[in-house]
Amino acid sequence: MLHAVIREHLEPFLREVSVRGDGSSLPRFVEHEFRDFLGCGVVAKGFTRLRCPERAFERLVPFSCNRRGFCPSCGGRRMAEHAASLVDAVLRAAAAFEQLQPWAHAKPSLE
Repeated sequence: MLHAVIREHLEPFLREVSVRGDGSSLPRFVEHEFRDFLGCGVVAKGFTRLRCPERAFERLVPFSCNRRGFCPSCGGRRMAEHAASLVDAVLRAAAAFEQLQPWAHAKPSLE
C-alpha cells in the first residue's frame, strides 16, 4: 500500500514542494530515498538468478534498495541484522564474564 501511495503521489508532491517553497526543493537525498524505494524489488531494475541444478528449480531475486528511510522491507532487514549482531556480541561478552566471575568474586584466603 505504501508503494502505491508513493508511486501515485511522488511527482505531484515534488512539484508542490518546489512551487510552495522558497525556491528550494527537497534535499536530494530525500528524493533519492523515494525513487530508490519505488525501484526496490522490481525485477526490471535488476535481479540475480538462483538455480538449483538438482531440482531444476530457478528463481529471479530482484535487487533491493538497501535504504532505511521509506522502505519497510530493507529497513526491517537491516534492523534485524543489526539486532542479531548486537545480541551475538553481548552474549559473547556475557559468556566471557561468566567464565571470569568465580575469580572476580573469590574471597582471598587468610591462611
